[in-house]
Amino acid sequence: IRVIMVSGMSSARERLEGYKMGADDYITKPFDMEELLAKIQAFSERALSESEEVDTLHERRKQTEEALRISEEKHRTLTKIGQALTAEKDRGKLLELIVLETRRLANADAGTLYLIDGERKNLEFKILQNDSMEFAAKNQKGSKLPMAPIPLENEGKSNFANVASFVALNNEIVNI
Repeated sequence: IRVIMVSGMSSARERLEGYKMGADDYITKPFDMEELLAKIQAFSERALSESEEVDTLHERRKQTEEALRISEEKHRTLTKIGQALTAEKDRGKLLELIVLETRRLANADAGTLYLIDGERKNLEFKILQNDSMEFAAKNQKGSKLPMAPIPLENEGKSNFANVASFVALNNEIVNI
């Protein structure tokens, strides 16, 4: 709250005493009503602006706290994956865990995992997870899934026709 002191006392000592008592401004009598109204308007506008700044700071704090919470959650997830890398002996389970936790990190509904074949010519489908379709599949030895290998090249040129091949060829992250 801003305080404008209106007083008949006009000496510098008296005005300083008014400021010491908490006044933000001081007007001596007789005063001009337009001047008083202008000061009230200026204080009101400043108070509104400060209130908006406080709201903005509170919102930024909430956003920062949420970002920190998410960052800590991602760190725990990466730690979990790292521990699994050293502890899990079943490669298939490890790959499933990597897809699952990566989807959690990215807040993704679905995810697939392809591995480059031994000749480095194709991407071989390994895992598909999709929550909204309640579907999960994995390509194990002897199983036949309707996912054909994705060639990394077509007619001697890099195959950028698929997201998976684009990512494998460019070593870039793509979030859809």
